[in-house]
Amino acid sequence: TDSDAIENKFVHLTNSSIQRHNEDSMLVGDRDTAESRSRAQDAMLGGTKISFAMLRQRLKAVGVEWEMVWTKMVECILKSLVMAEDHIPFQANSFEMFGYDLLIDTKMKMWLIEVNSSPSMGQEHLLDEQVKQPLINDTIRLVNPMGFDRRRLAECLHRRIEKKAASGA
Repeated sequence: TDSDAIENKFVHLTNSSIQRHNEDSMLVGDRDTAESRSRAQDAMLGGTKISFAMLRQRLKAVGVEWEMVWTKMVECILKSLVMAEDHIPFQANSFEMFGYDLLIDTKMKMWLIEVNSSPSMGQEHLLDEQVKQPLINDTIRLVNPMGFDRRRLAECLHRRIEKKAASGA
């Protein structure tokens, strides 16, 4: 981190719910440098988040092999799931989605920062739409929910409410 950024209380935080308050600072600065233009484009497309494609491109630019990084990411995620599997309750009629915050240090060591259960599916930026909407669609396809008749469901719920009201419950 450069010494000018040390005063920026957001620069060291990865959580997107915190970082969304820092997006304006990404637009500040000299627009003539490639780094400033890239930062401004990132802010417009994804706030403080970048796509895997952009991450791959940036890593390649500094000589880092994407395949090695991806392998370390998957390994870190799988190890955390194995470690926590006894603490994840089995629920026959539902599933859990996890969001992982990972950090890669300068020695290419992967660090698990946190695991978010039920991460936000909010779509505040174009990048959110490009990533999360296909994820939602794929999840629905994978789960393959049974179709149902909304009218019949509403009638059933109405009967239950009437029955409950009649019994005084």
